[in-house]
Amino acid sequence: MNYYLYRTTNKENGKFYIGVRQTKKSIDKDRYMGSGKYLLRAIQKYGKDAFEKVILGQFENEEELYKAEAAFVTSDLVSDPMCYNACTGGRGGFGGVPPWNKGKPCPLEVREKISKALAGKPISDEARRSRETIEYKEKMSQINSRPRPGSQGVPKSHKTREKISKANKGRSPSELCKKNQREAVLGRTQTAEEKKRRSESLKKYHLRKRREKDISCNHDLVVV
Repeated sequence: MNYYLYRTTNKENGKFYIGVRQTKKSIDKDRYMGSGKYLLRAIQKYGKDAFEKVILGQFENEEELYKAEAAFVTSDLVSDPMCYNACTGGRGGFGGVPPWNKGKPCPLEVREKISKALAGKPISDEARRSRETIEYKEKMSQINSRPRPGSQGVPKSHKTREKISKANKGRSPSELCKKNQREAVLGRTQTAEEKKRRSESLKKYHLRKRREKDISCNHDLVVV
C-alpha cells in the first residue's frame, strides 16, 4: 500500500487542495485528484485538465500520513480563500468526525439493490488478486468469526438435519455455480489448518455413514 500527501492546483486561478491518499497503485500512475466537495465542483466547472497534482510526501503507514495532513491542513489554511479544503486535516475527508453511517448495519433493502446491481458483472483481475492477499483473508476471517444473531453456534437437531438433507437430495449445482467454485479454488493452496478441518470433517462423515449402515444391517436382521 502506498501512502502519500498531495496538492492539487487549479492552473486557471491558482486555488489549491491538499489531501491524502492510500492506494495499491503506483503513485506516478495514480490519476486521483481529490474528493473535496469544493474541489469536485471546480473540476466539474474547469475540467480535469485544468488541474495538476504534486506529491508533497510519501509515508510508511496511515498514522504518519494523517499526522502530516494535520500539520499541513490547519484552520488557517482552511480559512484561506485560495484553499478548496472544507475542514482541517488529520482524519481524512471527515475532519475527525466519523462518517454518518459508520457502525450502522446496512438495511436489507439496500443490500438487495446492491446485489441486483452487481449480479452478472464479472470480477476484475485487480479485485480477484486483492482477495488472494493475506490481509484480505485475515479481515474476512475476523468478519466471519463475529457472533451473529439467530442459530449460529447452536447445534441443529437430528430432525432439522434430516429436513436439510431431504431438501438438498437430487439437487445439482448449476453450471455457473460449478464454474465459480472451480475459479475460487484454482491455483489456491490449502493451509495446514484448512487441511486439518477438512480431514476431521471427512472422518466424521465416514463415521456417521458406517453407523447408519450398521443400524440398517441390524434392522434387517431383526426383521428376518
